[in-house]
Amino acid sequence: MQEAIKDPGSTNLSDRHYETRMLLGVRIQKYKLDGVIKIFNPRGKLYPEELTDQEYELFDRGWRIGVYRRVIQGYEERLENIKNRIPQLLAQNKKIDKKRDQRENLMRKRREITNKLNQLL
Repeated sequence: MQEAIKDPGSTNLSDRHYETRMLLGVRIQKYKLDGVIKIFNPRGKLYPEELTDQEYELFDRGWRIGVYRRVIQGYEERLENIKNRIPQLLAQNKKIDKKRDQRENLMRKRREITNKLNQLL
């Protein structure tokens, strides 16, 4: 939590109940009442979803490195979904241009974050 607070790239989203920081959609939150710290997944959820135990291990080398590793993991999951979806679209004779564009965009973002991660390691 201290690394997230000191990180100039982390956005302060704190309120009277929580001390919260967010970087690239990954949110770390410390409950002021009991001091419990939780990290939540980025993107597309209707409600905050806490990281799994395996995902928490991504943060063993610090806040920013963990965020980068989790975001890269998320991009890889989304790329896999697109890869699995393309044959279905082809079978239905639908255009895959949109999926191809999504794939290229995700690959570019993954490459940018990977480069940033490599600079920290």
